[in-house]
Amino acid sequence: MSGLYLHIPFCSKRCNYCNFYFSVNKKLIPDYISALKKEINLTSEKYHSIEFDSVYFGGGTPSLLSESELSSILDTLYSNFKISPYSEISIESNPEDLDESKIKSYINKGINRLSLGIQSLNDNELIFLSRKHNRIQSLEVINLVKKYFNNYSLDIIYSLPGQTFENIKDTLDIFIQTEVPHISAYTLTFEENTLLHKNLKDKLISKNSTDIEADLFLKLSSYLNKTGYSHYEVSSFSKSGFESKHNSKYWTYTDYIGFGPSAHSFYKNKRWNNYSSLGKYIRLINENKSPIEKSISLNQEESKFEFLTLSLRHKGINFDVYEKLFNEDFKIIYDDVIKILKSNELAEVKSGFIKLTDKGYLLADEICSRYF
Repeated sequence: MSGLYLHIPFCSKRCNYCNFYFSVNKKLIPDYISALKKEINLTSEKYHSIEFDSVYFGGGTPSLLSESELSSILDTLYSNFKISPYSEISIESNPEDLDESKIKSYINKGINRLSLGIQSLNDNELIFLSRKHNRIQSLEVINLVKKYFNNYSLDIIYSLPGQTFENIKDTLDIFIQTEVPHISAYTLTFEENTLLHKNLKDKLISKNSTDIEADLFLKLSSYLNKTGYSHYEVSSFSKSGFESKHNSKYWTYTDYIGFGPSAHSFYKNKRWNNYSSLGKYIRLINENKSPIEKSISLNQEESKFEFLTLSLRHKGINFDVYEKLFNEDFKIIYDDVIKILKSNELAEVKSGFIKLTDKGYLLADEICSRYF
């Protein structure tokens, strides 16, 4: 089944490492929600016969929305799309936005998965990342979330300058003690047009070496594997049955439709994205015009490359699926590549798949560009 993504492009402040599209002008929220609901209404005409089994509120910071604002968006979705009663309905949240009342409202509206941007349980690291919450707030909110949600995820950002694995382990150990079913672990990146990147250029901070970063990745992966978490995607670890249904669509070449500024969509071998401008998005929608900036239909070679690279970042390449899609035998076409990856312990072949090892995940981009 397909998925629905909604980009909520508002934050209370800019984190120094973030380059996602967002606005801090919360006065625009009512106009945005009106435009978003209109986009949903207009788009649904094309996809009214399709059933969806995941809805994902990302951002930005979706937890900034009030209960009534979020409720109105969900009501619009349910009245316009065929959404399975067994759907995964997810929302990204920051600890400082949540209390028991808001968490209960999520449950009452059918939200059954919550992704919580903790990033660290070390106050000095949180200050470095310019986060608004602290360790105590995080622990209180985690306990509340655990009380109401069976399915939730906690985020951690690692490889901060000077950070050791023991620092990372301190946060992970508390995550593990809460029996969280899903952990997302992201390497700190120094993206252009962020304060972090500017500080790096100005030599106010230094970036970890590639070797240190690799060592932290492998230690983190090994530690979570040993404590009951499956490494099912480069940055994702879960207990059995708790893989993100929605995010997995991105890696398994499954259709999804995105709404809001900067949102991306993929449907029947076609990709498109909306303009990354809140003002332009609202104006176009209000003028009954499409907010799509760019659209491309993939040819056979482009589809093959995307399928291979996305699959390798996830659970691996399914030989039968590959042959069905591209009418050729992967094991024959890429026999030499399979041997190279296996001999260097970068991949393993079993149960009809070739899957990267943790060492392979570390080099996923290089492997894809070199061999595929």
